[in-house]
Amino acid sequence: MLSCLSTFVLIQCKAASYIRDCSRVASGQFPLPLIYLETSSDRLTEGASVRIFCVAPGAYLGAYFYLFMVGQTQPVQALPAPETQHQVAFLLENVTTVSTGLYRCQYGILHGSRLQPSALSDPVEIIVEAFGPSTFPPTSPPGSVCQDLSWILLAALGVTGVLLLGMTLLVAAMALRGCRKATQETIALWMQPEHKCLAFSGKAV
Repeated sequence: MLSCLSTFVLIQCKAASYIRDCSRVASGQFPLPLIYLETSSDRLTEGASVRIFCVAPGAYLGAYFYLFMVGQTQPVQALPAPETQHQVAFLLENVTTVSTGLYRCQYGILHGSRLQPSALSDPVEIIVEAFGPSTFPPTSPPGSVCQDLSWILLAALGVTGVLLLGMTLLVAAMALRGCRKATQETIALWMQPEHKCLAFSGKAV
């Protein structure tokens, strides 16, 4: 007796579920989709990106998907699924604090020229935090910046000193070479015969 009663209740439940699904289709309301975030945390910082997945039941392939922000009548994004897929991934890029809120998704199936929408999914929340003292990227302390500048200055002075020293040595070498050449020319001039005679006659006087 108990077994027959359980079977009767199960048949009644299945019938009620079938009638409910049929009434949804008749009224243009397909079963609600599943929505979830790609990231494990719903908290984002400004400038980040996040994917929101919307999944329809497996029987609804190639549907049109819409992403809504709660409180807005127009969809944030709309994407068609491939003919062999029953899900899409909405990409929100460069989010700001304005992107904070609840999101729902919906899919629709074309019947002729009419798009029959599904029920809206359960909401997911996205919280976008503005940049603050704890979220700005770390910067170098002032002391390290000054230290880096001092090393650059010392390196520049070192290079300048080397160049000045090289130029000084080059000028000195050229001057020494010129003096040696002048001395050699003078000696060669005095070694000529006429200069020897003048030198001898001067000595005799």
